[in-house]
Amino acid sequence: MDCVFESGFDQATADLIIQLQLQDVGVYAEYVKGKAREPTDEELAFQLQNDDLESGSQLLSDRRMAMSFAAAVQADAQILVDSQVEEDINANDRDIARHWTENGGSPIAETSFPSNSESTALDDETLTKLQILYVSGMEGYQGIESVDEAGTETEQAESSAWAARRIRQAPSQMHRCIACAEDTEFVNVIQRGRMDGNAVFPAGEW
Repeated sequence: MDCVFESGFDQATADLIIQLQLQDVGVYAEYVKGKAREPTDEELAFQLQNDDLESGSQLLSDRRMAMSFAAAVQADAQILVDSQVEEDINANDRDIARHWTENGGSPIAETSFPSNSESTALDDETLTKLQILYVSGMEGYQGIESVDEAGTETEQAESSAWAARRIRQAPSQMHRCIACAEDTEFVNVIQRGRMDGNAVFPAGEW
């Protein structure tokens, strides 16, 4: 079964392969069913294979659900960003009001907030890294593909405008790390602010 996951098959193909193998094992199980004797090595091997295939089928089901969640988060990304910006502004307003109440209306330094575009870029990069690390792997770094209709009750197609935006904002796959001077997958590096701008370091170096 490992070859199913290591060969880079898409979700639908991997599902089909495992289901066909489960059917084959089921046919064999029906053939030997009801014989009152100790199971042979062959039967034990088929039972182990069946357990392995069922685990693989559950893994694919979980991955399909994870991809569905990730696609939903991406589809609502702008709404989530706008909501977060609004919450930050409201929190700042409350802090200003509390300061005025506690300090008799003395002036307070204005707190700046990240712009909508900056917050969106940050959130897009973070979501993309999480998607690559836990859902799609590096081959899916430009965005999650549509989840196959099999096993899902509903499916929403993304608009062409959102698709164009997603592709345009997809980060470059490789970044040059200034610590080791090598091109590194962007999920394994992190930007750290410094006096002369932003620098890219390995994710483990702080």
